[in-house]
Parts: sequence; C-alpha cells; structure tokens
Amino acid sequence: MDATQENLGDLIKKKELLQKKIHKVYNTSELVPKGLKELRKKLETNSGTHKEEAILIKEIDQLKASIPAIEEKEEIEAKINVIYKAKKEASKNLPAILQEMKTLKEEIDELKKGQEVKIESLETLDK
Repeated sequence: MDATQENLGDLIKKKELLQKKIHKVYNTSELVPKGLKELRKKLETNSGTHKEEAILIKEIDQLKASIPAIEEKEEIEAKINVIYKAKKEASKNLPAILQEMKTLKEEIDELKKGQEVKIESLETLDK
C-alpha cells in the first residue's frame, strides 16, 4: 500500500470519528448558524417543561461544540477530494499503458521464440 492509500485511509477514519462529535442535523458550517437560530427561537418561544428546556440548551451547547469538528471535517473532505482527483487523473492513462504493455509483451514473446529457435539450431550444430 502506498503513502497516498495509507493517508486516504487515515483521513477517512479521522472523518468518521469527527462525524460522531458533530450535530446530526446541523452538520455543515452553513447549517450551524441556522441551527443555532432555530434552537434559540424554539427555546425562547416554546413553553415546555424544564426537562425540554434542558434538552434544547444541551443541543445548543452540542452544536456550538461541534463547530471546530465541522471545520476540521470539511478540511479533511477537501483533502480526500484532492486525493481522489489525483487518483482519477493518474488512472486516466492506465488503459493506454496497459495496451502498450500487452503489445510489448507480445513482441518480447516473439523475440523469445526466435531466440529459442536459434539456440536449438546451435545445439544441433554442436552435436
């Protein structure tokens, strides 16, 4: 496994770990402000029980705490995309290279056959 594959695997694992720290609904940097606004509005306008208010406060705190994880996850996703694009670019020429390898292998096989015939001729002359 090369360094890129290893690095890609590490990045994917890290992204999955970060995903666990991020709010389930408001999981992108664009959705966080909207989520905070909606949750605060819900907290201020709903006349729920103390338990419901505590849940909303906890959810707001979780959302605030997930901001650094969201930013890091987005950076990791950008790195993963760069690696995927590089792999795609590298493999773009692969069919042509494989065809060239096949042609060269056939040429080598032909040369080997010719060489075997020459060796057999020399062996018969030596006898």
